[in-house]
This record gives sequence, C-alpha cells and structure tokens, in this order.
Amino acid sequence: MKIAAVVVTYNRLNLLKDCINAIRNQTQKVDEIIVVNNSSTDGTLEWLEEQKDLTVITQENLGGAGGFYTGIKTAYEKGYDWIWCMDDDTIPQAKALEFLVKCDAINEKFTGFLSSVSIWIDGEIHKMNIPMFDRNNPAWLDYIFKNRIVPIKSTSFVSILINSYAVIECGLPIKEMFIWSDDVEYTLRISRKFKGFLVLDSIVLHKTNKNVGALKEYNSKEFNKIIYGYRNRFIVLRRMYEKENIKKIYYLLNDLKQVIRLAFKNKWEIRTIKFVLSGLFFKIPKIK
Repeated sequence: MKIAAVVVTYNRLNLLKDCINAIRNQTQKVDEIIVVNNSSTDGTLEWLEEQKDLTVITQENLGGAGGFYTGIKTAYEKGYDWIWCMDDDTIPQAKALEFLVKCDAINEKFTGFLSSVSIWIDGEIHKMNIPMFDRNNPAWLDYIFKNRIVPIKSTSFVSILINSYAVIECGLPIKEMFIWSDDVEYTLRISRKFKGFLVLDSIVLHKTNKNVGALKEYNSKEFNKIIYGYRNRFIVLRRMYEKENIKKIYYLLNDLKQVIRLAFKNKWEIRTIKFVLSGLFFKIPKIK
C-alpha cells in the first residue's frame, strides 16, 4: 500500500511547519509528502526549498480547491494507492494515519474515503468539519459498535484518506470552486459510487482562529469566504438533491433569502451578488 500526503498551503508558514512535522512523526509513515504552495508571500517557498524530503509544487493562488485538484492529480499520476489530504492548519496526532490504515473498512472493495475526527484547540469537536452521516446505511450502529467507524456521505479535506480507485471513477475536485465546500461536493460525488467512513480513533487538530462552522457565524470582515461559501453551497445543494426538486428548491430559497439579507446589510455590489448567484447555474461535472 503506497500512500502520499497532500498538503495545500497559503501564507501560513508557522502552521505549515507544525503540519509537516506532524506528518513526519506519524507512526504509519507516508511514502511521499506533496506540498502545493498557492504562491505564498510569507517566506513559505524559501522554507519549502530547504526541506529535502518534500515534493513542492508552486502554482498561482487557486484556493484550496485548486490546490487539492493539483495535489490529488499529482499523487494519482504517481501511482499511489491512497492519498492523505489536509490543509496547512491540520495537525494530525501521531497515530492519525495508522488508525486510518488499520481500520477494517480500508480492506472493503468499495471504500472511497476515510476521514479523521477533527477537534479544535480546546479538545472539542470542530464545528467546521462535522461530516454528513449516512443514517440510511442499515449497518450504521453495527459499524460503530464493532469497528469504531461511522458511515458518512461527505466530509472535509481536514485529514481524509482517498482511494485512488475513487479518483479513477469520480475524477478530481472542482478547482473552479476555489474555496469552501469543494471538499463536500467532492466527497458527495465519491459517496455516490463508494463508501465513506469516519474513523473515530483517528484524531487531528484543526488549528483555526475560532471554532465556527455555519456560514452565518462568519462576520463581514471575512467577505471573500462568505461569497464563495454561499455560491458553492448552491452548487452542493444541487449535487445533494439532483433528483429531489422540492427539497432542492426549498433549501435554495432559504439560502437566497440569507444572501439577500447579507447583501443589504453589507452593501454588496451588484457584481458580487451576481457571482454568488452564479452557483445556481454553475456547470456541475457529471459522475462517470
């Protein structure tokens, strides 16, 4: 089993150092660490060039989505069986990868991805990285009781181990989504054909400034995240409810109401509102 770690970074050098050191110190070693640098300007490139055990790809800033597109594509083309993805503010515990690799689900033919449990600096579950649980799976409780794994439909790129067969069947992340919810869309796409699991013993620290998850918890100072967040949420809702038009319309209308409210409150420009609404017409790739 050949495993590559993929880390996407942008202007967070100190966090990146902690992330890389945590990967280096895993009890289950990876075969290669691939770092995708989105044209950082804080000394990241200079530090990366000094590291002899890293494969470094520097590209224009294509956001997290573009970074994982490049990283997963590179690892797949190099022939890795599994690809361990994370952001630069992810600090995996020493046995995080070992628990992913040793869980029973990794031997199942149709396992597409395995996800770690994300916690914040206070030890609480990180609100941003709560997966979508697959409660329709008839073996849901059985998996938890016997294997300490939970069937899930989607998760984040904060420590996820992706099967290369899922890349063959389902393609790559949508790089045009740039940031936010690209991971949800990608794992939803994979879970249409493969199984996904949350591995309860695999723990990572997601070292964000605050422990928030919902879009409404972000303030107007994080304007760029908000507009990408809502645009991409429209894309995800369309993916989730492709065959359930009533549910899709209901959730889309709820989000549109929230967008209009924020637009008036923060005096968004018309072109920005158009950008957000473009998620309603975004061309979603078809599943193979």
